[in-house]
Amino acid sequence: MNPTDGMTFSTSGISVLCPTRGRPGLLAAAVRMLLHHAARPERVEILVMVDNDDPVDYEKVWLNFAPRGAPRVTGKLFTGPRKGYEKLCEYYNFLAKEASGRWCMLFNDDIFMATQNWDLILDGVPGKVAVAMTESNHGRSPCTFPIFTKSFADAIGHVSMSAHNDTWIEEVGKAAGITVDVPILMLHALIEDKTAHEGKAEGRIEKTSAAHYAPEMQRQRAADVAKIKAYLRGA
Repeated sequence: MNPTDGMTFSTSGISVLCPTRGRPGLLAAAVRMLLHHAARPERVEILVMVDNDDPVDYEKVWLNFAPRGAPRVTGKLFTGPRKGYEKLCEYYNFLAKEASGRWCMLFNDDIFMATQNWDLILDGVPGKVAVAMTESNHGRSPCTFPIFTKSFADAIGHVSMSAHNDTWIEEVGKAAGITVDVPILMLHALIEDKTAHEGKAEGRIEKTSAAHYAPEMQRQRAADVAKIKAYLRGA
């Protein structure tokens, strides 16, 4: 489903990758805050992925992404089978492939942008492949909400292979020497919802952390680093 017409972005375009489930009010508030703080919101593309068993009417939610009377927000809405927390990376991997901008923002429905003109800050980040390390109420490292060039995902063929997408991006980016600290503050509301509660109750976070650092996944991240370095050599 495409709530808005597609747009061809320039090299400064920014694609916001946002899986969501059952929190329409938070989602609309998060997107509106993000766009409100952008100097040029027209170049921001919102990509939302929802489960096909989610009863929320996201076409109507999309109308609340922009203030009344403002142009409709550019982006796309996708639906698919529910994958759950353990396969969270699959949502981001899909959305990154659909992205049109130079930059891809790892986004949740309970994040609130706190930096005015954050998009202009990204304009100043150099490099054909880069990971912009933002700051949050969790600190700067580990970076909870990294922003990466689409070329990062293009070079390695995915965003992450783990539910801990932020950690994957940071570890690969640092090992490849492509991370840049940026003065962008993103606040995580830490909303306790049914999905998070189920994850804690069933030990999924601990399980996925163990899987993230399993030897196979460490080898995969090393391979990702090698792919990025090869990509840069050929650039």
